[in-house]
Amino acid sequence: MTIFISALAVAFAALCVWLVVRIVNRRERWAKRTALILAMVLAYPVSFGPACWISSRTNRGAELMDVIYQPMTWGMTLSYDKSPLDYALTKYAEIGAPYGWKWRRTVSGGIVGETWHWCG
Repeated sequence: MTIFISALAVAFAALCVWLVVRIVNRRERWAKRTALILAMVLAYPVSFGPACWISSRTNRGAELMDVIYQPMTWGMTLSYDKSPLDYALTKYAEIGAPYGWKWRRTVSGGIVGETWHWCG
């Protein structure tokens, strides 16, 4: 699995370099659109950590975090306990947060009733 993820990361980096070369050298519109779409798709998961840090430091918006990032917490719910996705997302959220802030899992009747809450 680690080799697969490493290969995927290298392929993604190569795609990004290739797109930059296409944009700079030929100024092609499709390359610019593709780069814009890639940036928009990556902005959502990358903003997860900073949004957690800001809400925990200002003590505002913790309830909103549960709603805005619900698709990502669904991924944490559907994964098995202590999976790499679960671990990576929770650690990424805790990097810049004050001590005691974390994503907490509440279970009320199996995996269907499982929810995550950002709280301190």
